[in-house]
Amino acid sequence: MKSISDLFTSTLCNNTSIINNNNNNNNNNNNNNNNNAIDDNMKKVIIKSGSDKNMERNNQISSHYKPQLQQQEEEEKRRRRRRRRRRRRKAEEEEKKKKKKERNRRRRKEEEEEEGEEEGEEEEEEKK
Repeated sequence: MKSISDLFTSTLCNNTSIINNNNNNNNNNNNNNNNNAIDDNMKKVIIKSGSDKNMERNNQISSHYKPQLQQQEEEEKRRRRRRRRRRRRKAEEEEKKKKKKERNRRRRKEEEEEEGEEEGEEEEEEKK
């Protein structure tokens, strides 16, 4: 026969193990619930305020405007492309103009140098 202290100790141990198991189960359940909530939030945006009717209406409105939004986004992409092309063309034209000016400047400089050399030669011939 067990003594009272043994019985008390064994019941106390059993109770604490039951409590620990319950706590573990609760923690696991809470973690699972949190994970589910996170997954749901990632899948769709939850409207926190409003009744089911409002949520339904909001969903209908958003689905109604989706094609319109896509169309606007596509138009904006086209505009951006056009702007980029325009800027690129403009920059290329500016670059061409700069190169042309530089070529003309060099050519004029060379012509002036040649004229200067010719004049120098003419002066030498005149001196002789």
